[in-house]
Amino acid sequence: MNWNWLTFSALTLLLAAGCGRPKGEVLKVFHAGSLAVPFREMERAFEAENPGVDVQREAYGSATAIRQVTDLGKPADLVASADYQLIDSLMIESEPRWADWNVLFARNAMCIAYRDAGNPITQANWTEALLSPGVRVGMSDPNRDPCGYRSLFCVYLAESLLGRKGLFAELVVAHSNVALEQSGEGALIRAPANVAYGDRLVLRPKETDLVALLETGAIDYAFIYRSVAMQHGLDFLALPDEVNLSRADLAGEYGRVRVAQSADRAERTTQVVAGPIVYGMTIPSSARQPELARRFIELILSERGRQIMEESGQRPLSPAVLSPASRVEAGPLRDTLTEGESKHEHE
Repeated sequence: MNWNWLTFSALTLLLAAGCGRPKGEVLKVFHAGSLAVPFREMERAFEAENPGVDVQREAYGSATAIRQVTDLGKPADLVASADYQLIDSLMIESEPRWADWNVLFARNAMCIAYRDAGNPITQANWTEALLSPGVRVGMSDPNRDPCGYRSLFCVYLAESLLGRKGLFAELVVAHSNVALEQSGEGALIRAPANVAYGDRLVLRPKETDLVALLETGAIDYAFIYRSVAMQHGLDFLALPDEVNLSRADLAGEYGRVRVAQSADRAERTTQVVAGPIVYGMTIPSSARQPELARRFIELILSERGRQIMEESGQRPLSPAVLSPASRVEAGPLRDTLTEGESKHEHE
């Protein structure tokens, strides 16, 4: 990954803007469901520091959160996605353009949460357990939620990198209308606009919707973010690094699989390449409170904000960075960009 990395001090230049403390104002935040817990704490901290400001958050699958702004025209001052690539493709590289930059700020890993603590799955038997008779597996919608297509990536990577032959066909293709196309260069997973799972697979709009299904026994296993499992006290299996999408140095291996993600209209698709899980956030060009949103981002990137992310099971990026698609104007900010300033890249 050849990114231009932006240090925290440089980010403060980008975020700096006028500086009074508005009273009686509303800050609208649309964010990934997996950010609900840390952003709830950010909301409390921000409102304590800014009396009279009401932070109003709405949690969605990340693609749905973005499309609230780009397709439905809803006002949002800050959008935060569990996959930075969606902000790049749907907001920065889009026509019209909805944002100019995208700050990458946190990481995560995929895991499998399970219901029966008395009969835990292991590194040795988890693929067989998913295929056991009568077992029901939960995933989120790959068209609405990055955790959904990352779940599909996990299944494919387990088959291709760990040698669990036939896993994708037996678990996914046989019980959904999701298709897999393979070639010598890798694989493309096609998720139709009206993706449907059945029988052993259970589909929900976002990953946090799977928690109640596990707790009530409606499903036996769920592909979910490690942070969500930790936040809700779920038993979970940590997947191998070759599968869990946590390692930047394995980006080349992960990147052999892509998903063709469809919007509500079948003719509109976006291809997303599998890669390390990295969260991004931006202020839409249509934001009504950009100054408040900048200050909220400053809190997220502060020492207190990084502590909140850590306590929620999500590793903050330090330093925070700009995505490759960010359109930073020439001048002092551009001069701060350097190649390879990524000390966290191989952590």
